[in-house]
Amino acid sequence: MLTDVDFRAQADFRYAMRRFLHFSEESARAAGITPQQHLLLLLLVVRGHPSYPAVNITEIAEHLQVRHHSCAGYPAHPCDE
Repeated sequence: MLTDVDFRAQADFRYAMRRFLHFSEESARAAGITPQQHLLLLLLVVRGHPSYPAVNITEIAEHLQVRHHSCAGYPAHPCDE
């Protein structure tokens, strides 16, 4: 059974995550990319994908919970600049 301390810890963690996500989303938009593109960059930069180094678009789309065709342009767009 969860205690009051457990609930407070979970609430604090959720609050911290929302603050980070908000900061991350705003930073992405300020840089001219979408939050999903930013997330993709984070996944690739930190090598967080389990298929690294052989990550494919289908796997990325699955992790981002988007359709394959929605994700296919992500790697090219940020790198074109």
